[in-house]
Amino acid sequence: MAIYKRLSRPAIGLSICRGEMFTLYLRRLRRYAKHNLSPRSWLLPSYMRPVIELLSDTVGSVDDVLEHNTLLPLTARFLETNDHLFVKAHFLGDPLHGLQAKLGMNGPRGGWSKVRLLRCPECMTKDIGCCSNSFWRRDHLVPGLLFCGRHGVPLHEACEECMDFDSNPERTLHAGHHCGCGLKPIKEAVSLSSAQAEIEIEVAKAASQLLDSNYLPRFDQEGIRAAVEQATVQHGIVSSGQVDKRAAVEFFDANPLTPTLRRTGLNRVGPMLFAKVLRGDEAVRHPVEAIMLLTALYGKWRAVEDVFHAGPRRQLPRTTQAAAPTRVVPPSWTYEYRRVAQKNSFERDEACHVLRYQELRQQRPELSHGQLKVFFPWSVRKYLSRTRLTQAGVDLPAPTYGVRQQIKLDEEFARHIDERGRRLRTSKYSRRICQRVLARGFRRPDLFGQKHLNGRLSKSRAAVARNEESKEQWKARTNSRAA
Repeated sequence: MAIYKRLSRPAIGLSICRGEMFTLYLRRLRRYAKHNLSPRSWLLPSYMRPVIELLSDTVGSVDDVLEHNTLLPLTARFLETNDHLFVKAHFLGDPLHGLQAKLGMNGPRGGWSKVRLLRCPECMTKDIGCCSNSFWRRDHLVPGLLFCGRHGVPLHEACEECMDFDSNPERTLHAGHHCGCGLKPIKEAVSLSSAQAEIEIEVAKAASQLLDSNYLPRFDQEGIRAAVEQATVQHGIVSSGQVDKRAAVEFFDANPLTPTLRRTGLNRVGPMLFAKVLRGDEAVRHPVEAIMLLTALYGKWRAVEDVFHAGPRRQLPRTTQAAAPTRVVPPSWTYEYRRVAQKNSFERDEACHVLRYQELRQQRPELSHGQLKVFFPWSVRKYLSRTRLTQAGVDLPAPTYGVRQQIKLDEEFARHIDERGRRLRTSKYSRRICQRVLARGFRRPDLFGQKHLNGRLSKSRAAVARNEESKEQWKARTNSRAA
């Protein structure tokens, strides 16, 4: 960090605006400052304390920047104290790992909250800094938001190259800067019905208000859990500490906010985790998801405000359990020892297990693959996979629901890759089209990195092979476009 101590102050006093994202203010400052202070990441940067102290005359103190020019006042409401301090320490000091997990932005459902440089065209006409350029307002940069909370219009984006913060620094100098591609509304907002758009606008307004720490001071993680529990008990979803699945399904099926919740995938989480959320034992970490859930339970955000003004109350008694005593585990009980022993045992008797499976298949042809595996011990089921049985020449039952869903996911991913590859080749995309670029924009862009899907994405990998460019093809395409 010694480099920051040698940096000179900018030649012009370009002060930061209230509500401007600090990391993008550094990009706006780049045109006038002697040194480039922009970090590599605009959403979750690190080493920001020395930069703030260097620019203290134009941005204020560290606390002022955290309060008025970052998303930390919003995310702090949905995190536990230790997790908030963890995120804050990463922002001000050395980089730490696991931030997206703490912010609720990773996992199988994390693809819906895309990290994009969005802006509101109406706000751009008013959000003008002292350099006569529009600045990046932090309200529009919350991942997952589709509308501007002030004007109720869809947020706009530029082309993919203009939104690449790291690779194209000259195209992200301010909110109105682009390569000439023009700004267009994001497709997720344009495809919504008027009723769904009103709900999304209400969510955006609530997120903008929650950026102010003085708004609803009781709105924190403990208050959110209490408010969710209070609503679910009133609706009859939770009774005596247990979730009534039928009542929960009936409530959310008839709720007008269910399509909005479906966009986040919150209604598709595991039943045990979703039950903990409805009971108030766990809290949703992502701000947009939590706002949508509370709005769905109370009908309107105004009703949520009334609850937090009065103070949400716990409806179910809470008991604290003493921690279990720590015991020393012998080496023979460890997970790795048992895993290796079970695998060796299965491979030694694999022929017997395959023959037993064939006999059961002939005796009970109506059963699925998962139902046939029930007749085997647990240590055998995990290794008795469809791939292994197919290689042994066993006639397998038709795919069950889970396998059909994976086949459907593979086909959807392959269509996305083909469409994206065709669109990139016909556009002005100047970089090489590779697997990472083709997967970008899909609701689960990390499918190729998920081990449980290995061997089940044949159509998607074939689509990548059709659309991926070699270096020679990339050079030929760029040269023909230049000619």
